[in-house]
Amino acid sequence: MEELVEKYIHARNKATEYTKLQETYKEKIKTMLKDIPNKAYSQNGIEASMKSSLRSTIQKNNVPSDIWEKYSVSTPYEMLVVKKK
Repeated sequence: MEELVEKYIHARNKATEYTKLQETYKEKIKTMLKDIPNKAYSQNGIEASMKSSLRSTIQKNNVPSDIWEKYSVSTPYEMLVVKKK
């Protein structure tokens, strides 16, 4: 089990590094796309474009309790927590 947890932590740390690197590239691409008139790039089989979307949410403290109780949905899920001391 100890070896498996160590491998998991190592993989998680690598994933974090790659996520940071990915975010850096993402921001550079977005900056470059803003300078292109239609905010889209397509060349040599590679495409990048900017799209906007809108997500609507509500918060419990902004909704009458009877409506919250009637329409809110709780979804259970499992979460693995692994730490190195």
